[in-house]
Amino acid sequence: MRENIIRQEFSRRGRNDDDAYKLIGAELKRKRISQSQTLSSIAGDVCSVSYLCKVEKSQIKPNRQMLKEICKKLSIESPKMNLLFQMKEFIVNSAVYYNEGKLEEIKSIYDKCKEFDNYKSQLLSFIYFVAYKNIVKADELALELIKLINVMRDYELNIFILFYSILLVYHESYEEAIDNLNVVLQTERHQIIRLLSQKVIFGCYFKLNMPFTIKYADTLLDIYLYEMNIKEI
Repeated sequence: MRENIIRQEFSRRGRNDDDAYKLIGAELKRKRISQSQTLSSIAGDVCSVSYLCKVEKSQIKPNRQMLKEICKKLSIESPKMNLLFQMKEFIVNSAVYYNEGKLEEIKSIYDKCKEFDNYKSQLLSFIYFVAYKNIVKADELALELIKLINVMRDYELNIFILFYSILLVYHESYEEAIDNLNVVLQTERHQIIRLLSQKVIFGCYFKLNMPFTIKYADTLLDIYLYEMNIKEI
């Protein structure tokens, strides 16, 4: 993934608000089609066909009771559907867990969400494959996710770039990883994501035997000390 693609995407986009209902509508439609059911067979006495159609297209947000009834008709357990409301938390937490070396926590999130078929679940799978160094699977998903960067929220794009850069490190493409991560540092505010980006950049400079290594060692030390002070407070 070239740096200019990332820069162009950030310059093009505005702020995007996260909306789990878009995932829910798509998941309902996917389940309905996989069961060879029509809109009318699912709507039945629960709601109108036009209402269900608008829910699937994310044109309206169903109330929780209506959503529960629709899920029943599709034999979808409510706890499973509720996971879609936690996708943002899962994605951010996966980055935090990676920074803390808690790979089992990343696997737990992956296992919960791998049955879904949306770009957020693909991103979670990508993080999992990178974390467990399944390079072949990570490479395959990276190609798919690069095509979807225009629909990613800002935090999702930054986390994707972060883990894509880690994948580049596995491939020894250190300079490209540095270029990508500098974009993350310009736009990301989450302290852990910034810290992890700095750590990866430091590792790249170290591998390249560049003089910036000392500079980034000092930067990382300052960040660690800041984090320690926050935890003590």
